[in-house]
Formats: sequence, structure tokens, C-alpha cells
Amino acid sequence: MQGPGSIQVVATPAEGATTLRTIIEMIRTLMHADVASIFGFSLADETVSWKAAAGFRSPDIDYEETQRRPDSIALALQALAEDRVVVFEGAGSTSNLPLYVAEGVDYLAVAPIRISGNESGVVTAGFRKPHSFTNDEKNLLKDLAEMAGLTLDNARLQEMVGETETKLRLAQLFAHIGTFDWNIESGINTWSPELEQMYGLPPGEHADSEMVWADLVHPDDRANVVACVLQAFDSRKPVDTQWRVTWADGSVRWLLGRFQLFEDETGRPLRLTGINLDITDRKLAEDAAREMQDQLAKSRRLAAIGQLAAGVAHEVNNPLATITTCAEGMIRDMRDPESKQFAASKRWDIYVEEIVRQAMRCKQITRGLLDLTRQREPQRIFCNLNALLSDCVQVAAMRDGAQIKFETKVDQNIGNIATDPEMVRQILVNLLVNAMDAIGEEHGTITASSMLAGDRVVIEIADTGSGISPDAMAKIFDPFFSTKKTGKGYGLGLSISSSLAESLGGGLTVDSQAGEGSTFRLWLPRLAAE
Repeated sequence: MQGPGSIQVVATPAEGATTLRTIIEMIRTLMHADVASIFGFSLADETVSWKAAAGFRSPDIDYEETQRRPDSIALALQALAEDRVVVFEGAGSTSNLPLYVAEGVDYLAVAPIRISGNESGVVTAGFRKPHSFTNDEKNLLKDLAEMAGLTLDNARLQEMVGETETKLRLAQLFAHIGTFDWNIESGINTWSPELEQMYGLPPGEHADSEMVWADLVHPDDRANVVACVLQAFDSRKPVDTQWRVTWADGSVRWLLGRFQLFEDETGRPLRLTGINLDITDRKLAEDAAREMQDQLAKSRRLAAIGQLAAGVAHEVNNPLATITTCAEGMIRDMRDPESKQFAASKRWDIYVEEIVRQAMRCKQITRGLLDLTRQREPQRIFCNLNALLSDCVQVAAMRDGAQIKFETKVDQNIGNIATDPEMVRQILVNLLVNAMDAIGEEHGTITASSMLAGDRVVIEIADTGSGISPDAMAKIFDPFFSTKKTGKGYGLGLSISSSLAESLGGGLTVDSQAGEGSTFRLWLPRLAAE
């Protein structure tokens, strides 16, 4: 039996268990909650299962039990769709939740976990004494729900990786084997039916035709396979290699082959024989396993970022709120006629307004850290996109110095559009910073443009910097991928920007060639304000 002060973690790999334990500890430490829990939902059969919990007193709780709770799941899914935390406050408010009634918990906040596949869940914080949940507490709980979602995703991915590895072993076990024997003197090349099948040929077709074996090999692999055959002749030793074959229907198969040359007593070559194994299933399993491992690695890194961001947002926003409140109080005091003139002569009014503005900006930055792990809904209002673009360019130009020339070309026909200006600003700042880094210490030009493209607006940030190589282009929007020098970036800017652009109903694209600069395009829809 677990005591109320201990943390119970159920059926999660060790690494995920540590993160779930941390989430529970943060709820109880930062919110001072009496009870905290994480539940997993199976949407397929509408069942609920424990994932982690602490503070519950009842000795009769079966943490391994799975129960069918369609009503609770429906409530959580509705809250997820509305991006809100469900709050129960007051005596009897949790009457439909027998577990919390038995625990004497009448004040409960429930944050839904985003859906992944057929899985979802909730993170909860409960109090036995009267408690009013603040907006900061609700936001913290939502952020922790994102962390829990990533952790449960990791567990699911690990299970899938294990299944993929099992399939790989089965593919290796049941690989088909085909054989050939080439009589060098007579020129007769005999294939087994299995080998003909591997090349997509009907039985006997190879023997009845004059086709050249190498023509059946994928063009990109042909030179290597022919070289390996010649190596078998030169070395008189078995030679192994892998290659692809293209069937008549265009499908591609992977083969593993071994060639062995046999000679007579005088050393004259007699026969070249060998075996081929169809390893297509193994290759597909390897690719799937590699992709799963990549997804798992990214998911783990995102979980770590989410955990850090949740703590930072909570710890930083509290002092920022104090700074903002004090600065706003100074602004009110400086409206007094006696102090207004003196404050203006010292520019205190401008300084204090800037303090408020930057404090609010810091709060936006801490929220921006969480954009990698949770898709927050854009708050669309009518804004002047051209003015926003010009303001971002002006700020970038002040930061950079005299080495880079900035040009702004805006389409005056755009007018006001409905979008989230803070999201757009964050994207543009990221693109401008990247453009300046691409030019570096050299002289160069950054051109910021806006234009209409049918029912969309396009903002271009073009630089004359070093450009992006083809290999880097394929991964340029991946989290944690960076072309910058060590210490210059963490590979999050473009990933966050792409995520924000998608949240706005648009997208982020790039055209670039190494040595010829880059052009990033932000595509935004022309929508009505909410």
C-alpha cells in the first residue's frame, strides 16, 4: 500500500516514470495540492487507467485496475476541444466522481491530454479545503498535461519500437533464398524458381530469354554489384553485397547476395555460383525502426523542453507580474499634474512604459517556449501586417549595426488582416535573426517583402548570406537541427515558427542554394476576425 505522501507510477518505462513522478511533484509543490493524478484514456474501448498518483488516502485503490468511464472521457474530450481546464469547486461538485468523493476532495482541476492515436488522458490537482484555481495554476496544469502527453507518447513509441524489432527478427528468420549457377564454359546460367520470383519473373522466363542479369538491377546499384562480381573473380573468395531490383510493375525489392567462384586444378574459372536473399521486409522493418527511434528521440527532447518550459513559465511569470504591477502603478502616479511634467523632463514616462511593454513581451516569450509541445489557439484580431513587418525590421536593424542593409517592400493593397499579431511577430523575429546570422560579419542585404497571392498573404524574408545545403534543407524545420556554430543556436527557432504558421492556418517554406542566400516565405490566410 502507498502512503498519501508517496507517488504511485503505473506501467511506464523507467525514463517515463521519472517524468511522470516529476509532474506529480510539481503539482503538489507548486500548487500545494492535496492530491495529484495522471490518468490514461483508451478511446477505442472508453476505458480509464491510472498512470501516476499521490496524496490519496484510501488503501482500497487498485492502481492496476482499468475501468470503463465513457462520461468522464467525453467531458475531457470536450475540454480538449475548447482548450480549457475543467474546474469543480464547492461541496458536492465532484459527486459524479466517486473516487474524489471518498477522498473528501471538493475542489478539483482537470487538464486534458491531447489525443495521440487512440490514446488521451487527464492531469488533475485536487484540494480537500476550499481553493480557488488561478489562471496561472490552470495554465501550469495545461502545460504539465502537455508534458504528460509527450511522456505517454514516448511509452507508446517504445512499445512500437519493440514490436518493430520483433518484426525485424521474424523477417530475418523467414527470408526467402534463391540460388544461381553460371557455367562459365557453356555460358548457361541456371536460376532457381525462388530467384526468378525475387526478380519479379514468371517461372522459367530467365532461362527462355536472352536478358542480361545486370539489367534487372536498380541503376543506382548496378555498378557496385558488377564490381562485386569482378571482385569474386579476382579474389577467388566469397563476396557479399546488397542491391535493389526493379520489377516490371515498378515496385522495388531489396536483395542480399553472395558470389563464389569455383575453378579447376589449373586455376581456370569453371562456375560462378551464389545465393540471393529477399531482405525487403527486413529493410522496411529497419527503416521503420530507425524512424521510430528518431521519433522517440525527438519526443524525449520535446518532453525535456516542455518540463523546463513549464517550470520557467511558472517561476518567471510571478516576478514579471510584480514588475508589471509596480510599473503600472508608477504610470498612474506620473499622471498627477505635479509629477507629470518632471517625469516627462527626465523621460521617466517613456522608460516606465517600456518596462511594462518588455515585461509583457517576456511573458509572451515564456509562453513561446511551450509552443513546441502544445498547439495554442491563435487569438485573431485585425492588424496592419505591413506595419508589423516594418516594426520587426526596424528592431532588427537597430540590433545589427552597419554591416547589413535592410530593405522593406510592402504591398499597400494588403490592408488589415485577421491574424494573431504576437504569433506573426515571433515568426518574423526568428526569420530576421536567422537571416542576420546567415550573413554574419560580412556585408549583405536583407529584404523584407509583403504581397498578395490569391486568398493568401505572403511575407518574404530574403538574405544574401551563405545559403543552405541540400542535406540541411531536408531537415531545416526539424526540432533541434541547426546549421549554426555551437553555442549560436539550439535548433528551435524554425521549428517553433513552422508550428506557429500551421496554427495560423498557413505555412512556412524556404528556397535556398548553398552560397546564394535564402528566402523564407510565411503564408497566411486572409480570414475574418474572431
